[in-house]
Amino acid sequence: MVDNRREDKAIKPFTIPIQDDIGGVLLEIDSVHIIENDEVVERSEDIKLRKNEHMLLAGPNGIGKSTLLQKIVSGEEDGVKVTPGVTIGYYRQDFSNLDFNQTVYDCLTEAA
Repeated sequence: MVDNRREDKAIKPFTIPIQDDIGGVLLEIDSVHIIENDEVVERSEDIKLRKNEHMLLAGPNGIGKSTLLQKIVSGEEDGVKVTPGVTIGYYRQDFSNLDFNQTVYDCLTEAA
């Protein structure tokens, strides 16, 4: 016999505030830096992401996918523009930029 699961009263209700509705191009990538034959090369791109669109960033380990994402979020990647008013929440895949003493809500709020 399986017991019916009772509602967990330990989790307090919360809402995650959303930013204003922003339309049009949210992220534009004109160029990226890649390594070709052991040298950094700038490659032209024409990528425009709008609301509800996705981009797949795929490749083998160690080629800089996470580094590119981190540079986009920090604004360090030339050739990439994030529309003013767009907020990007980002945490590293090794969780090194998370404070494990925070609640999930506090962590999400800080990232956004």
